[in-house]
Amino acid sequence: MKLPLMTYVLVFSVWYLCIFLALSFVLFLFNAYAYFVYFKSNLNFWMLFDDVYFKLIIFIPIISALFLTKLYFSKRQ
Repeated sequence: MKLPLMTYVLVFSVWYLCIFLALSFVLFLFNAYAYFVYFKSNLNFWMLFDDVYFKLIIFIPIISALFLTKLYFSKRQ
């Protein structure tokens, strides 16, 4: 490791937060659209957030941030 560990942690944190916020925003907009257009009559808005969305929000940003951190440092060296 040529760089300190804190540098890797910082880059990973930035990628993670960016991907997490973008994914959360897109899923929220998708659910809002589905609620107002299709499901307004018989569903609660928060019922649309099922466990699949929470798995996406947990695992996709971590995997993507690890990959992008590795890609970022492989291009720099």
